[in-house]
Amino acid sequence: MRENKFTLTSTLGLMYDSNVLLSPDGSTSSATNISDARLVTVFDLQYRPIFSEKHEWSPHLTANLTNSSKNTAASADPFIYTLAAPYTYKGMLGKKSLRQTLTPGYELLYLDPYATGTKVREQVSMYLASDTMLVMTPTWISTYTLEYRNDDSTDVASLGDGDMDAKKITFRTTQIKMLDKKSMLMPMLAYAVNAAKGKDKKYSRYDLGVTYAAPFWNDSTWNAGLAYYNQKYPDATTKRTDSNYTLSAGFNKPVREWVSWGVTGTYTKNNSDISSNSYTKYMVMTNATFTTNF
Repeated sequence: MRENKFTLTSTLGLMYDSNVLLSPDGSTSSATNISDARLVTVFDLQYRPIFSEKHEWSPHLTANLTNSSKNTAASADPFIYTLAAPYTYKGMLGKKSLRQTLTPGYELLYLDPYATGTKVREQVSMYLASDTMLVMTPTWISTYTLEYRNDDSTDVASLGDGDMDAKKITFRTTQIKMLDKKSMLMPMLAYAVNAAKGKDKKYSRYDLGVTYAAPFWNDSTWNAGLAYYNQKYPDATTKRTDSNYTLSAGFNKPVREWVSWGVTGTYTKNNSDISSNSYTKYMVMTNATFTTNF
């Protein structure tokens, strides 16, 4: 990896979505009630000018593009471009192995929310994330993330009570417990506060989840998970609380050293005080990921 300082990763995925969401995290808008086949393409180019036993700096540029086959769902297709420059220190904290990463980032979101046929810049974001990984025991790894984001919305509707400009703070922890030499259990807890300028866009949210992963067959792995979040808009003109449940299952298999193939399925039910924000949906996706170093 010192000799090959560049890593190019690309993912090509084809999904069927039974109910396309205008906002994938449910934070702004309701479901479209449109089912569609969608193409997901991701490209990530990473450069490692520093890579040693204790220090690593690996700036990278990522493009994440979603394209629906139906024009009626195209307004929900995000194009996201990210430039990030994570710096990692690898050392010890007492007797525990430590991996500490600090990541400044810049993100552009393009959408066509009003079905004009042309994507426009909808949001500019800057963020700073701190990720801490501690090896607690030979069978227990703890990860902790603290992120601060500044989102600047350029949507023409981002005014008054609907102003989406926001400062957002998120804390997340995942505990990785090895049940044996091959299988693991990963509980997760997160809490976020989105301090938007518009009172209808302010919310707090907590997430709970657990994932189980284990070997399957011929170097492949499978996983199953359950996730829940509760999201409240306490200052909104119309009070709103969402309760969201998602069941997931997945399968992944390395095909070559440079390519892997996977299948993922999810089922989601969202309950909301506002009926237009209540929905159910399922999604099935197959994807291939290609990685090369040079």
